Amino acid sequence: MHISGTEFAACLRHVFRPKGSSTGSSLDTRNVNSSKQSSQKTNGFSSLRRRKQSSTARDSSAEELVMDSKQNLFDRPTSASPPPTSTASASRKSSSAESKSRQMSNGRIYHDRDDVHYLMPDDDEEIDRIHQQHWILSHAFGSHFEAPVHDALSKGITVLDSACGPATWTLELAELYPDSTFHGIDISPQFPGQIKPQNCNFQIANLLDGLPFPDNYFDYIHQRLMVIALTREGWEKTLKELMRVLKPGGWIEFKELLPRIDNGGPVTHRFVDTLRQVLDQRGMCPEIALELEDRMRGLGLENIKQRTVSLPLGDKSKISELSWESFSRSFQALEPWLASESPEEFGTPDKYKDRIRDAEMECNSLQSSGPWYAFYGQKPSLTANEAAVTPQ
Repeated sequence: MHISGTEFAACLRHVFRPKGSSTGSSLDTRNVNSSKQSSQKTNGFSSLRRRKQSSTARDSSAEELVMDSKQNLFDRPTSASPPPTSTASASRKSSSAESKSRQMSNGRIYHDRDDVHYLMPDDDEEIDRIHQQHWILSHAFGSHFEAPVHDALSKGITVLDSACGPATWTLELAELYPDSTFHGIDISPQFPGQIKPQNCNFQIANLLDGLPFPDNYFDYIHQRLMVIALTREGWEKTLKELMRVLKPGGWIEFKELLPRIDNGGPVTHRFVDTLRQVLDQRGMCPEIALELEDRMRGLGLENIKQRTVSLPLGDKSKISELSWESFSRSFQALEPWLASESPEEFGTPDKYKDRIRDAEMECNSLQSSGPWYAFYGQKPSLTANEAAVTPQ
């Protein structure tokens, strides 16, 4: 049995409950079977069950984890939705004529624009990896979000998913919280074109050019995994722009990967060290996960909280198998940059594959792990005098 990336993403809504709706402690990332949360009884899209299995199939570990949820998804009644004439992939392809900014590299498609520094590919295989990564992070952190916004989302607020990619997080939250309105923006049209919840809106936008929203518009802003997308200058612009569109009293949340492997071997460390060199040379911020809290304070945010989760890469748990697969697929996608930076180490496709296998053996032997950081903070509320002079 094989599960496509699209069906895999569809199963997410049956694995997790929204924050605040379950009891008990956070999920243990090393024991997934004993920590599954109750299925969320929500209506899926009938189009999802008709989509072809064209994405890269998940491995057997992923299949075992979602098999029961998948069966429940496709057996139960679904809400009416339009015929599946538009999908995320179709939306991207239909927009390709407008976005002639991609180049082929080692069989993958990458951005080729001076104003885009994102290192990962812009293709269906990457969309599939992002779907899987969403699932891993939700399990690792025990929720889709950290900020204390569950009650507000249930009542109805306006949410921005900044750099939403294929909108896995956006679509999941939109269905869990139908009374809230969700906006997703990204530089690439990976998100759905027409088949989406009524409370979801998507548009192409570049954070560095400014967001197409008025001041103080969003109650909650979510952004993650921009360490390989923004330069230092880009981070400054992005954070200021997100603060501009965040309402006083609203919450903003970030999740970022720190390029570091704990208890890793020499080959694994060479992968990560070379990635850091690539990021540094492009003016990017490999240490942004360690800087974000101070940057948030510098913007005037209050009630800042930070949480770190270490994802296993080398034990025999299912979450570890999936984490390693995501790690491996990420570095396979980064091959053009790392091979160019260190040709003696990664210079040929065969050599690169050998190094990936060596890193896997190291992680299994040493039971390595990698850290992820989550931050959230609140924009100060207006004083009575400020509120009196602020345009409504």
